[in-house]
Amino acid sequence: MELLEFKHVKDNAITQRLMDVIVELVNEKPIDSITATEIANKAKINRSTFYSYFPDKFALIKYVYYYAVKDMDDMFKRYDTFTKASCVLKKTFSTKGVFLLKAMESKEDNSLASFLSYYWIRFNKNFYKEGTGAEIVPDDVTMSIEMWVYGLVEEMRSVTKDSNKATVKRYADLQLVHAPKEIRKILIKNSLKAGIKLEDMGLTAEELA
Repeated sequence: MELLEFKHVKDNAITQRLMDVIVELVNEKPIDSITATEIANKAKINRSTFYSYFPDKFALIKYVYYYAVKDMDDMFKRYDTFTKASCVLKKTFSTKGVFLLKAMESKEDNSLASFLSYYWIRFNKNFYKEGTGAEIVPDDVTMSIEMWVYGLVEEMRSVTKDSNKATVKRYADLQLVHAPKEIRKILIKNSLKAGIKLEDMGLTAEELA
């Protein structure tokens, strides 16, 4: 998936360095205390260069998440790559889980929460269409996905003070354990087709009935 707001981002060593720096800083201190100058200095670039890549730190944070999961749409469409996509998803939340939770503590900006909501709603609607062959997602399924995603993101924002290993593990299983039944059924079918053990993904074949 390529989101329009990121089409201008240069995929090079400076971008990677900026992503590494923001993850490190967010894990060290409150997000609202981090400045563009601090990010630039730590990345060993000048501030004007930083702004030529991202308009602000929040855009950089969103790009870290986007970059980690941007290839999953295509992987989830094919059974032979479904296992890889599932592993990428779990790895993303296990390695970036604390980062995302801490980034969402910002009182200055709630754009990350809005971005996560938008991305996950779009992702799951596309996933439903690919998994069922439907051209349009029914209104009740759309509502189910939206309610799940909005509740999930709000819950993520509310547990940031408890960003321990147990919390991160829970969010490593977001898509698999807490998804609406329509999405779970597609996940189960794809898992079985790809030879994945359902119990390893928090799924049960009985849900297909």
